[in-house]
Amino acid sequence: MKAVDSEHKKNLPNDEWRIQQLLRSETNPLSYFNNFSTGKLETLNKPEIRDKLLDFYKKHYSSHLMGLAIVSNLSIEELEEQTKIFETVPLNDSSSLPNFMENRPYNKDNLNILYKIVPIKNTDKLWFKWYLEDVDGSNYKSEPLKYVSSVLGHEGPNSLLSSLMKDDLASSLSTGYDIYAKSYGIFTMKITLTKKGLSQIEEVTKRVIYKIKQLQNEKISERYFEEVQTMSQARFDYKEKQQPAGYVRMLASRFFNYEPEDILTGTELYDKFDEKLIKKSFQDLNLNNLNMYIISQEYKDECILKEVHYETKFVKDQLPNYVNKYYSEEYNDTQAKFYNFDYPPINNYIPTNFNILSRSEDKSKENNNENKYPTAIFKNESNVIWHKLDETFKLPYAIVGVQIYFNLLELFPYCK
Repeated sequence: MKAVDSEHKKNLPNDEWRIQQLLRSETNPLSYFNNFSTGKLETLNKPEIRDKLLDFYKKHYSSHLMGLAIVSNLSIEELEEQTKIFETVPLNDSSSLPNFMENRPYNKDNLNILYKIVPIKNTDKLWFKWYLEDVDGSNYKSEPLKYVSSVLGHEGPNSLLSSLMKDDLASSLSTGYDIYAKSYGIFTMKITLTKKGLSQIEEVTKRVIYKIKQLQNEKISERYFEEVQTMSQARFDYKEKQQPAGYVRMLASRFFNYEPEDILTGTELYDKFDEKLIKKSFQDLNLNNLNMYIISQEYKDECILKEVHYETKFVKDQLPNYVNKYYSEEYNDTQAKFYNFDYPPINNYIPTNFNILSRSEDKSKENNNENKYPTAIFKNESNVIWHKLDETFKLPYAIVGVQIYFNLLELFPYCK
């Protein structure tokens, strides 16, 4: 108990732990998800806690609820022999997973809410979270939510982020989704705001909604899907080795979500284009299942509530009227055109030929020793570019490093 308590105290100043627990504490009190995710002395030091722990172990420590993955340099035959030790794991057929959706974590009582949260770090962020009821991960071959995340999180031309950065409203934007216990999902957009963006939350929100409505009303781009599909395949084909401990942990968790032949690829590949599913995933980002979170120290005087375990200060209210206004407006493509919203432009740099060029095999090069050292391939008065051909690992990667040298006295004259 003291070890767990010590671990909890280490997390107290960590904003990720603090906000994650606040989200849990704000779910439906009857839900399985409304709990304390780690534990501390006050929550663990209960009468007969050891007996309750052993009862839990006896009920749920069962082979049919487990997945096993092993990474080793042994042969398959040797590994099969060694895995016989796991035959001692009991099988308790009476044990089953609970119905996590018996009491849904989100309902009309805790949706359409704006939270203001005070972080430990001096940072200004705006989060949008859409809670998806009918998401269980079974559509992993078409990955509709991954497609949605890729489009909304794009950082180049025609993107939401480029529009926000152009007007100094934000400095970064990321999107992603999580599926909890094959029962429900959360799609999240996180925006790091500038001080100007923090003062213009309505404008930032308007652009987010306009971008979503543009994608909801326009034809799904199969061209962009094929680009993402090609890049995903290339990354998978030439991925580097992973740390064994993390790799087996990931593989073991996939036994309950994927068909056996898909366990190694998991969510890394896009198998098929499913326009209807992608369209539905965009439509699911609507007003009915939305919460917004503004995270800033600017609200420390306004936030009078405290989360019980981390004492994170917050306050909550209904979503502002302007959120409903922008969602309810009839779609007009002039909105998207004004902000230059569209699918990412064609990527002309997607590789299709992965053959490795080796200068040692080029007959026009007389001195192959030059491959050992970097070669200056461009020079002028202020710049030089060096190139070193990789003839050791021979992988289709390019690594670019840049060093920029400043005259500090010109940049910071007060240093004199």
